[in-house]
Amino acid sequence: HTDEQRRLIAKYHEDPSHVNSIRNSLAKINEDCIMLEEIMRNLEASVEKDAIPPERMPRTKAGKRLFHILQIPKMEASLRGRVRDCEKRVSATRHEIAFLSEQIANITRALREQVNRDTKHLFKASSEQMKLNDTA
Repeated sequence: HTDEQRRLIAKYHEDPSHVNSIRNSLAKINEDCIMLEEIMRNLEASVEKDAIPPERMPRTKAGKRLFHILQIPKMEASLRGRVRDCEKRVSATRHEIAFLSEQIANITRALREQVNRDTKHLFKASSEQMKLNDTA
């Protein structure tokens, strides 16, 4: 998603109306990040809650064999690793959203300044034309 926003930002001068669509898209990406963070917190809480403490490890030979076959510690470690990786990706996406939002703010400021300059020039030209019309 953010790659598309970068492309649109780079070409904003071709169609300034992209600024609003970029803002809306960044807001949607931000909402997705919030949802993903919530999912990650729930997953992390589940892993913590369902982790098998050492005192609850199987004591029988069959229990130990089943525990080994299911590879529960390995799956738990894998899940924790995936949660950390996802958290890193979400964090990186958040940083990119902040960066792109700042770029959009700068573009909006520049567009506003351009409109103000153009309006002043139009007003000045219009005033001069009116003066010429009055003297003629």
